[in-house]
Amino acid sequence: MGVSENETVFLSFSRIQESTKTDYLGLINFFHTLPDKIKNERCQLWIAGNVFSQDFLNILQSKISNLGLEKRISLLPSTIYDRHLLMSASDVFLHLSVGIQETCSRVIIEAMANGLPVITSDWAGFPDIVDHGKGGFFVPTRIQDFCFQEANALFRNLPPTEYNSLVEKSVKLHYGELCRYWIYLTDHMDIRRKFSRYNINKVREFYDLESSIKHRENFMMSLEHKMAVSKEMRSKIFVDMKLIQRYLSHDQ
Repeated sequence: MGVSENETVFLSFSRIQESTKTDYLGLINFFHTLPDKIKNERCQLWIAGNVFSQDFLNILQSKISNLGLEKRISLLPSTIYDRHLLMSASDVFLHLSVGIQETCSRVIIEAMANGLPVITSDWAGFPDIVDHGKGGFFVPTRIQDFCFQEANALFRNLPPTEYNSLVEKSVKLHYGELCRYWIYLTDHMDIRRKFSRYNINKVREFYDLESSIKHRENFMMSLEHKMAVSKEMRSKIFVDMKLIQRYLSHDQ
């Protein structure tokens, strides 16, 4: 892929299909609008993930070729087993999903564990994972061309997949803010390193095996006061957590 030491690599890893929660055609168009010096000399965009639609992959490739961006944007069909290799070769992780079924995203945590700053949409539970201005940035989203007064009727009359797709197509990223964060991280290696250290430390504190079990145990114990959980139920929860811990330790 020919990356020089002066280039910043932005990696997005998601399913490659037309109905994906990330608007890859929009992302390619956005990249084309970046200042010439940035897009032609200072950064590259890698779009990676499982290919669920070869036709859509071909559409993306044609779009890239038509814009003359073949040397700046790489399509990398890959599996989850390639993810960490791609992350280790990248500088910034992009997660711009606006999927209505999103809650949080494990791939964001994996990117943080690999020391990558993260640019993500402010959608769903992503702001609960990434600390804005400390480990990355949120890109604001807005909903347009969608009338919530008609949402209940649509929900009753459309299959869930069609309803979700309708809503997701109405959610738009604030590309102006994405451009600002993109250029800022491209220009400031010191900030990328600062964000990298912050994200690694946050993953160690909140998301490694021992700390995750400890946080969940504390949360379950607190339910006794908030929801009057019985001692028997509390004991069962504690045993279940220990069994999970033992299973995961053997699995490793």
